[in-house]
Amino acid sequence: MSSRVVAFKNIDDTIEVRHFVFVRTAHNSVELSEVGPRFGMKLFQIRGVLLNDKDGDMEWSLKSFTRTSRKKDYL
Repeated sequence: MSSRVVAFKNIDDTIEVRHFVFVRTAHNSVELSEVGPRFGMKLFQIRGVLLNDKDGDMEWSLKSFTRTSRKKDYL
């Protein structure tokens, strides 16, 4: 019997996602091997809102995502 496990780790304010498959080899031992995609997600905004509401108070925001108009090059 084998099963898939997804691990989430917080490393330097980035959520790292890893996929593992584990196989029970004996009564007290398990072998773990990494499979599938591995990726990281960086937080860009925290809002104080419920899931069914659309508007809410912004508690924190990453500035590189909110001020993108300055980065544009006009010909």
